[in-house]
This record gives sequence, structure tokens and C-alpha cells, in this order.
Amino acid sequence: MHLLRRSVAVFAVLLFSRAFGQVTLIHEYALEGSLADNLGGPSLTSLGGVITGSGYVFGPEQGLVFTSPTFTPADYSLELSFEFQSVSSDRKVADFLNFSSDSGLYVLDGSLNFNPLVTATASDFVAGVPVDLVLTRNGSTGIVTGYVNGAQRFTFADTGSLAVAQSGSIRLFVDDLKTIQVQASGGILNYARVFNGALSSAEVNALYLSGAPAVPEPPVALLLMLGGLGVGAWRVRFNRRNSRLPTDAS
Repeated sequence: MHLLRRSVAVFAVLLFSRAFGQVTLIHEYALEGSLADNLGGPSLTSLGGVITGSGYVFGPEQGLVFTSPTFTPADYSLELSFEFQSVSSDRKVADFLNFSSDSGLYVLDGSLNFNPLVTATASDFVAGVPVDLVLTRNGSTGIVTGYVNGAQRFTFADTGSLAVAQSGSIRLFVDDLKTIQVQASGGILNYARVFNGALSSAEVNALYLSGAPAVPEPPVALLLMLGGLGVGAWRVRFNRRNSRLPTDAS
């Protein structure tokens, strides 16, 4: 029932988005024993952490790299459900500029921060407590918006393209070279989703309420079809065998 509710909520978000031709879910990572994409795209690349049945467990500087040929680097939405072991000082969440700059998405003393432009007033992050974070960038306006647990926390005009993913890659939970990679924390990434296009605030909230993606399973209809094919093949073999048996002479 929980999986059904999650599926219905996500479907509603995508149906609404696609109706306006703005947002498309392109990658979904359930991270339950695998770094694979539920939608068949490229897997995430590990930088030293361990994938478990409940997520990707990483130490400081053991994050992940997301790269995709279908990703639009200036017009996207990134969702991460994760927890940090430490939220004091600066802890980098996402690097967009190939480690060449100290700018990027951080947790700063428990608050969402995009260095050097804006810091949320709310303190949402507690060590060891999972949060759902969404960052959107509108390719037409350059507006970047950050959300935590479905609620908007900041917005700014990205005139310097600091949130544009160079080379179509985003590095997660690994600090840049400008600060000698000391602004990082260990933690657990529970799941992640990537969209082309900027989700609205209503869509972000619906996405948060939908919860974790389910690990893909063969559709019921496919299982029934395969079962029917199996029964049909058995019947053919049974009929052929019986046709070769001698009949009673009566």
C-alpha cells in the first residue's frame, strides 16, 4: 500500500509536469544494494563509499559522481534524501564546477547554503537525521531555488552560472580543491532523482510526500503473460507426447 501511494504521487507529479512540457524525470536511484538507475540510464559512480541494502554509506570525501548525456546542465531539478554525520561549519553537498571553485551547495551550521550567495534562515539539518533536499535551476530565468523537506528555503538569480553543471556532471558530498577538500562529512544517501527542468514548489512538495522510489519489479501483467506462455508450452509438449503413445485396440 505504501509503495502504491508513492507510485501514485510520483505519477501525479510527472503527469502534471509533462502536461506542460517543462519537467521530465530522467534518472532515479533507489540505492537499495545497487548504484543503478531505475530508468536504465547511467549508474552513479562511487568515490569510495559502500552501497548497502538501505543506501550509499560514505565517509568524508567518499561521495558520488553523477554524469548523464541526457542531462540539461543549466535547467534541472536534483533531489537527494540523505543524512550527514556532521552539520557543523561547512559541509559540501554538491559541486557543479569540477572542484575548481569553492562555490556550490552546502550545509552551513545546520542550514542550507549556496556559497557564496545565500544561506537559509531555517536550521533543518541535524547530524544523523535524514532530510529530503531539492535544488532546482530554471534554464530560462537562471533562478535557483533550494527546498528542504518540501519547503522552500532560498532562491537567487544565478547570473554567474555557479549552479550550471560543467561537463554535465555533479559531484556529491565531495569538497572542492580550493579548500583542500576539508569541508566534507560522512553520511548516507538514501535515494536520488534527477529531472530535466525546474520543478515548481507544489511539485517539490508532492515529490517529498511521495517518499522513496521503489526498486523496479517485473510488472504483474508481464508475469501473467510469461506464466501463460509457460502453461501453453507445457500443453504443447503434453499433447505431442500423448500423440506418440500407442492407443488401446478395442
